[in-house]
Amino acid sequence: MSLDGGRWERVDASARTHRSFERDRGPGNPNRCRRTIRLAAVLVLVAGGCGRAPHPDCEPAPWAENGLAFRIEPESGPLLDATVVLELPGGLANGLWTNEGRDLRFELSDRKGRQRTPLPYRLVPRRITDGAWFACCSTDGYTQYHTPAATYYTCQRPTAIHHVGIHDRTYFVYGSFGFDPAVRFYDHRTGVLSETMIAARTPLPTDAHGNPSLLIDHHGGLRIFYGTHGQWIRTAHATEPESIESWVEDDPIRERASYPQPLILDDQRIILSFRREQATNSRPWSWVTSTDDGASWSPARDLVLSTGDAMYGITEVGNERPLRSYHVAFTPFHYDSGRYRGIYYLRSPDGLSSVWSAADSLGPPPLYDFSAGLVFEDTTLSSHVVDLALDAANEPYILFNVGTWRQRATSGDGSWRLACRRDGTWRISEIAPCDHLFDRGCLVVDDPEHLRAYLPLGGEPGEDGGYLEELFSADGGVTWAGSGPLAPGPTIQNYAVRVQDAAPELQVLWSDGPTDTTRSYAGDRPSRVALYGSRGLLSRPSAGGARAYVRIPSLRDPAILHVYPGSDPAEDAVDVPSPFQISYTRRPDGTRDPSLLLEWLMEDGKGFAVRDETEHHNDGRAQLGGNRWRVGGSPCADNRDVHAAGHVLELAPPDFVGVKELTGPEELNAASVEIWFALQRLRPAQPLLEIGPEGKTDFALLVITDDVFVSLANPTSSSKFSTAHIPLGVWHHLVATYDGELVRVYLDGVRSRRTVRHEGPIPWNGKSLRVGKSSVAELDALVDEVRVYGRALSEEEVRAHYHKISEGEVRIEPVGS
Repeated sequence: MSLDGGRWERVDASARTHRSFERDRGPGNPNRCRRTIRLAAVLVLVAGGCGRAPHPDCEPAPWAENGLAFRIEPESGPLLDATVVLELPGGLANGLWTNEGRDLRFELSDRKGRQRTPLPYRLVPRRITDGAWFACCSTDGYTQYHTPAATYYTCQRPTAIHHVGIHDRTYFVYGSFGFDPAVRFYDHRTGVLSETMIAARTPLPTDAHGNPSLLIDHHGGLRIFYGTHGQWIRTAHATEPESIESWVEDDPIRERASYPQPLILDDQRIILSFRREQATNSRPWSWVTSTDDGASWSPARDLVLSTGDAMYGITEVGNERPLRSYHVAFTPFHYDSGRYRGIYYLRSPDGLSSVWSAADSLGPPPLYDFSAGLVFEDTTLSSHVVDLALDAANEPYILFNVGTWRQRATSGDGSWRLACRRDGTWRISEIAPCDHLFDRGCLVVDDPEHLRAYLPLGGEPGEDGGYLEELFSADGGVTWAGSGPLAPGPTIQNYAVRVQDAAPELQVLWSDGPTDTTRSYAGDRPSRVALYGSRGLLSRPSAGGARAYVRIPSLRDPAILHVYPGSDPAEDAVDVPSPFQISYTRRPDGTRDPSLLLEWLMEDGKGFAVRDETEHHNDGRAQLGGNRWRVGGSPCADNRDVHAAGHVLELAPPDFVGVKELTGPEELNAASVEIWFALQRLRPAQPLLEIGPEGKTDFALLVITDDVFVSLANPTSSSKFSTAHIPLGVWHHLVATYDGELVRVYLDGVRSRRTVRHEGPIPWNGKSLRVGKSSVAELDALVDEVRVYGRALSEEEVRAHYHKISEGEVRIEPVGS
């Protein structure tokens, strides 16, 4: 297959094997073991630029006598600088290579295997999911907690729902490594775990309080609620029932809130509970409802409030039909004392027209006096609600922890406890020791006598989290017995959450992360989501294989890519019966998209000319105050610190790039503008691209604060497309499309919830174009890969461009030993 002018085919490698010991990870180190295997993986070419810089030759490394090799033959022209992404199967990486597959070497040689060039690479282990790590509330060297936080926090729920419809799946959401809301599913019929889909972009890029909660409506539609910690409640919904492939952001619910909890109240109503944030320290537990599957929401109403207290609530609904009972267990946090004061429980049988304690009616909400709902309080200790579960008769079971803690002294002696109703009164029993306020677990009620608790026990003294253990009770929670750790260590495990309407094989999820943690406010270490059910862990947290990012230089002549694994003494050859797949951002036949009118890959690397790669020769002229070229292209979307090969252009006022007279069609009846950018400094307005004379533009794309604006035909009137937070120093992929009727905007592959109607073409031929400058504003950013198309890209194409992949592929047989 042609691959942008290059053909890839398999060549056999030598079968000799040697034994040695690894001294370091340098690509030319001879002191390492080698083994020959039959290897199969996935190769993805990540788009880079068109750099032509030569790479120095080097002597072949002594270990490079065996391994995996590919022949690359440019046919119609040089193969562009690119990053190869090598997907390594989990069993291979963990079974053969030490350090989760990091033990790899890559070389490029000529077609005869000479003139070896070690290739720079980075290898990222892939787990079952990659999630957020979060450390919070560090002042004067003190940190409340720092923990794996993909499934954080207790009051964000539900996060996993088993749904039987067209499919039989458990859908679950979590905070990704970049804190964006991620969604996946486990298919119970096929046993397949889906790939991760980033459903939206969080406005809280350093705060796991913005992790998502999940709702599946009456029609199988998925909706997430995210990005709240005193902000408006962000929502997004999947465009197809029982699908996670495509998402649209909705208008936010304009209530400043934390901890959104969506539930189905009856056949017509969704209830969304949350803590409502106010300027004072009185923060009530509140709710809104929707009768149109989340398209609109009622005004907020308060359920319980108390002067000087912030409410932490956990909600559930009963199994009645058609109207379900509503249940809430909550803990007030008192700001003056710094303590979490007591466990309370309330319920409503009639859609919150009235509120009851466990036994008595307390009248309509809001409740200022909720003392009748008290379940447990010890005035000398802190207590915090952790989980609320109901049995088949809709009787409540409350999991909570109790200890000597305060908000600024969160570790110490304590215990896990259970509250349940027996003979008309609350019975409190102790489950296990608990040594930290922010240890978090969950409770499963099989029947009134048989209960299971999933709790983090042990761990480092003074630290939150521990090892997850399943504890059983066969007498209604009076006595408990444990089974030992559920997952292998050494890792920190915390924030176990229960699957709603769970199937036996998947009932509980939790966050799992490395022990070599950081106490920074928002740590940069990934956590993982473990999936657990009746057959144990569905996958070991570290059994997801690895991904190698390998930079390959521009090629004018045929070459061979060699891949070498191994560090420990070799065993027999191993078969991994998978094909290779190669993808590239260009069309599968290697040609450019004929609708491209301008393509600046920013690979000139010096001077003031910015070459256009299309046949229209719309070369730009850079107006620069100095050498503004930087090495390293825009990143692969799946791993933002691994950049494509090449250069980027740094624009700082008054720098810009311009074309005096564009060539091509007279006007565009449809168009798309695509750009990668990373803002460097805050400015009132940042113009990305304009078409037309300054001050009288026919098209303008700009960023103002955290929103994208598009202007068509009228430079004094711009349409606002609300998007997620756009932090400084982070690469973003932005696309604006116009199909002749509607304007759409996509940020990092996610479509804005707003569309704007426009009629008429966009003038093109003979017009001017600028990147980084308008008549009233200037851009301060890194810029890469600017493209203009004479058609509207589809949503699928935009996502593929963001992830820098396409559907082109070639299958290659595994290399023999």
